[in-house]
Amino acid sequence: MTLLDVSQAVAAHLATALALTATPEPAEIVPDTPPDELVTPGTIGFLVTFGVAVALVLLVRDMNRRVRRVRVRSDLADAQLRDELAEEAEREAAAGGAPEAPGAGRPGPSGPADPDDGPIRRH
Repeated sequence: MTLLDVSQAVAAHLATALALTATPEPAEIVPDTPPDELVTPGTIGFLVTFGVAVALVLLVRDMNRRVRRVRVRSDLADAQLRDELAEEAEREAAAGGAPEAPGAGRPGPSGPADPDDGPIRRH
């Protein structure tokens, strides 16, 4: 038996197997994609997404309110510290002492007096 005879026998066998295989009916064909009802998130998915979006908006508003509050408190504390340092310098000048640098000998914040002029200070 030669290689040609073997290949012809295999081809005949495959042709017979293909001829005997039943072709599926159109109703038996399984679609490649599932129905849309099983794929879309539906009402529950929409409500969950909407709830997350509302929570995000509320959190951002609350964060902005808190940051604004911290900024105002910091500005007030800086203004109060500047007023105290100015009063101290005036008292020392009125006492006839040599005018010292404002806040000399007193612990205070380091850096420039205006918070916009330098790095962020922690109180």
